[in-house]
Amino acid sequence: FLSLAQAYGNERDASVWSDLASNLRDIDHLTTDEPFYQTYRSFARNLFAPVAQEIGWDARTGEGHLDSLLRSTVLSQAGSYDDPAVLDQAKERFARFLNNPSSLPPDLRGVVYSLISHSGESADYDKLWDMERQADLQEEKMRLLLSIARFKQPELLQETLERALTPEVRSQDAITVVTAVAANVHGRELAWQFVQDQWEEFDRRYGGGGFGLMRLVSVSGNFASEER
Repeated sequence: FLSLAQAYGNERDASVWSDLASNLRDIDHLTTDEPFYQTYRSFARNLFAPVAQEIGWDARTGEGHLDSLLRSTVLSQAGSYDDPAVLDQAKERFARFLNNPSSLPPDLRGVVYSLISHSGESADYDKLWDMERQADLQEEKMRLLLSIARFKQPELLQETLERALTPEVRSQDAITVVTAVAANVHGRELAWQFVQDQWEEFDRRYGGGGFGLMRLVSVSGNFASEER
């Protein structure tokens, strides 16, 4: 599969890159405890970096929605695999956005927020929560909540899990926050323990029907050992 993925270096179709991104991310989750994990991440970074550099951050005249989708996909993936140029640009655009919100197009906000979280510190964490509280649109709130789940520090991820069950997060969004932390390789153990510790509360909230509990139990699928 990796040989096949590497053959798509000159591909510029958004749906193809989206599919590659999803499958490569699955492998990323499965190999976190393997000795070759950083080598794998380097492979993925080198796959996404050239197309990310080519398409850049700024839309060109005549672009359509598929170009926008391709841009957000490859920038997000290159940054999440620690491409330094993409991460530096995300920081620069976030700083510019704080002074001038119109400087960052809506279709790139989720990318920038998530990459700020990916490489951020506690000050960035507090800032994103402040932005979430002040956001009027639910779409913007969800962008921010999903991004907040991307931090690497265990104490910040634990705080996010605990906030998910407070009035700070709408009840219907709490599961999304927990599963987002679980999808973060730095948070999956914390999230699974949190689901177990808070099971009575989750059952009280969501046990009456729907897919809520199913989504919570499914976070165990993020582990790569039979025992876990």
